[in-house]
Amino acid sequence: MTTFLAIDRNPADLNRLAERLKTHFNEFELLTAESVAAALALAAEHSPDILLLAPSVTMNDEGYHLCETLKTDDRTRAIPLLFFSSEHHEPPARYTVQNRLPEAVLDPDCNLFQLLSTVRTLLRLPKTETPSTTVEAQKNCPRVALAATEPFQLEETLLNTIQAPIYYKNTKGVFLGCNNIFAEKIIGLGRSEIIGRGVFDLSPGIPADLAKIYDTKDRELLARPATQIYDAEARCADGHRRTFLFNTATFCDRNGKVAGIVGLMLDLTEKKKVEEELRWELSVNVALAKQSNALLAASYDIDAVCEQVLKYAKALTRSKHGYVSVIDPNTGANVGHTATHMMEQCRLQAGLSEKVSFTKGPDGQYPGLWGHALNTQTAFYTNAPDTHPAVKGLPEGHIGLKRFLTVPVSIQTKLVGQIALANAQRNYTDQDLNAIEQISELFALAIFRHRSEEENEVLQGQLRQAQKMEAIGTLAGGIAHDFNNILAAIIGYVEMAQMEVSENPTAKHHLEQVLKAGYRAKDLVRHILAFSRQAEQERKPIQIHLIVKEAMKLLRASLPTTIEIRTKIAPGATTVLADPTQVHQVLMNLCTNAHHAMMVTGGTLAVELETVNLTSSDISGYGDIKSGKYIRLKIQDTGAGMKREILDRIFDPYFTTKQKGVGTGLGLAMVYSIVKAHEGMIKVESELGVGTLFEVFLPRIESEAESDAEAFGPIATGSERILMVDDEASLVELGKRMLMRLGYHVVTRTSSIEALEAFRDNPAAYDVIITDMTMPNMTGDQLAKHILALRPDIPVILCTGFSELITEEKAREMGLAGFLFKPLSLRDLGSVVRKALDSKTKKT
Repeated sequence: MTTFLAIDRNPADLNRLAERLKTHFNEFELLTAESVAAALALAAEHSPDILLLAPSVTMNDEGYHLCETLKTDDRTRAIPLLFFSSEHHEPPARYTVQNRLPEAVLDPDCNLFQLLSTVRTLLRLPKTETPSTTVEAQKNCPRVALAATEPFQLEETLLNTIQAPIYYKNTKGVFLGCNNIFAEKIIGLGRSEIIGRGVFDLSPGIPADLAKIYDTKDRELLARPATQIYDAEARCADGHRRTFLFNTATFCDRNGKVAGIVGLMLDLTEKKKVEEELRWELSVNVALAKQSNALLAASYDIDAVCEQVLKYAKALTRSKHGYVSVIDPNTGANVGHTATHMMEQCRLQAGLSEKVSFTKGPDGQYPGLWGHALNTQTAFYTNAPDTHPAVKGLPEGHIGLKRFLTVPVSIQTKLVGQIALANAQRNYTDQDLNAIEQISELFALAIFRHRSEEENEVLQGQLRQAQKMEAIGTLAGGIAHDFNNILAAIIGYVEMAQMEVSENPTAKHHLEQVLKAGYRAKDLVRHILAFSRQAEQERKPIQIHLIVKEAMKLLRASLPTTIEIRTKIAPGATTVLADPTQVHQVLMNLCTNAHHAMMVTGGTLAVELETVNLTSSDISGYGDIKSGKYIRLKIQDTGAGMKREILDRIFDPYFTTKQKGVGTGLGLAMVYSIVKAHEGMIKVESELGVGTLFEVFLPRIESEAESDAEAFGPIATGSERILMVDDEASLVELGKRMLMRLGYHVVTRTSSIEALEAFRDNPAAYDVIITDMTMPNMTGDQLAKHILALRPDIPVILCTGFSELITEEKAREMGLAGFLFKPLSLRDLGSVVRKALDSKTKKT
């Protein structure tokens, strides 16, 4: 460490001096004093290496007195003195004679080179050296302190002052000299060991490959003397290679002949590093910009984005291999969308055009190096894959891994994909990992957009289907009203005809078949309303085997003879709490699908019904259903069967494999919805070329099914007076005949306005009112309000084929005595009228 003692009464000048010294002396101590007395004390105590005197205390009696005191004290006489003065003063004679003058004088505004050169020269003076004793020498000393040194000292001072490696050679490439930085920092030898040797003689300081480059460049310069600038590496003394700018030129002797080459080296390593980082950032930004464009492209495709991601990821990291994958949201499998020829001969991949899917192991974890990143959701790289804790043996035919880098892709901590790279041309770095992580963020947006668009397409399809269903519902309501009017006439007249032909068994049987068809049509209307979600479903205890038998009768009449139907119903109770129409719908839908599967080849349709006991293991994975006794309905065909990917989607709304115009894709979705609503479950198995098996499980109940005794018992009759109102003349006539057949006295009207006027004229003339709901001018519920306002005790029965305005519950809330759905049967009509009249009697 070099110790300086500076004397100056101005602290700002002292700070300025310290800053200038820092540019060259890495380790130094600066002592300061603001007076001569203080300086003398510090000099005696610390013996500094050099003493610096500022203009405020030099070149005057005080300054010379300080010199005299220092030079006459054995403790301080060897300390070199440097005065700063902008003016030349003749020193007093007594100081000149007694050799008590400073060793050097500099202008306070001298440049840094002058300051450092002077300080270096003074520091190298022998401690016992005696200054010149002549007056003339002392006069010249302040201005020519450096000129007094020998030539080689000046050359050495100048070269070593420059903070860059400098060397010079003769025309044969032999080093003639160099500065300390070149010798110590570059070659790692002393200057005396370098001088006299060539570049090929300084190994390992100058390796053979670099020596060849230097020699070639020197020969080129000597062939065409001038200056030469080029970039090249140099092996530094610490063993590291760094990039330098070599600025070389030829020099001549006194006769003008080229005598050698001088070179100066500027370290460009950091500059090159910054430039490389900028180029890297630019390449990453270009890759990100192009991926952004791909995301915004009209022809958006996830496979195309994956291709782009792999392309730029490989280019940025100089990787030879890699793949880009997406996590299947349903199965959790890691599905490769694009990959290099890593698995070209691998048994896991039959063809590069196929997507390879990797699933989790039995422990719920993804295996191997790629799986480690997914399991931890942490990006990493390794340049020694064989030593990584998560490494596992690669499958046969897979390329060997020399280096590996992978980044899991996530959206809000949810794993959605992966980018993996392998076998870069050089080791992977943090810079590589950072670049791929930036690319992964865009890739995550691409996956998010892709899935959002898929969901949007599904929602758009569902919206269109919902709008269609809304239109169907509106149409169904109109059809139900008109169709019920037609059925009312058919069922009513058939029921009365049955009463007329009781003595003719054949005619009575035929009429029973017509009546069954009418009831089936009535149920069909309910089915249409249920399908359009405009009718409440009624669940009640039913014997499901009766519905199965009825459905099989219909199927035998509609299925071709190439399909054989086999029915097996196990003995025992088959009571379930269900809506019979919906159960019929489930059965018909599954059988219709079986028919379509065997339409071309024919086959066997087997329908079985039995009671089973389901354990907790049987129902595992099927929602919230409970273990216990169930009725199992099995429907099996010998048709074409289904692929696995189709089997996984058959219950999705609007998914269908049928051709356009054959089905809506709602069938199995409706089946699934009905079964779940009945707290049951459905299983399906299928195999290509073998067939399909559906198993429907509905909870069995112990209560008995509703008795049909009322349906076949005597029809209720009466003799009271009835006012019947309906805008359909044919229905009014039919209703009148049916009621008269039951013994009642009937007055009819086809206008609600006329009916109200007739009632106002004589409210006591009627015992019960029967009115249709949908009528012009005044609806049935409005008519009922007016009538009840005039006579609150009279029973009013409301009839409807379909209405969005009234339900049975609303009718009760209005105080109506009964509610009937068209078409009216004689039995239902008689029962409701009788109950209404009897209820009135009980109240009175």
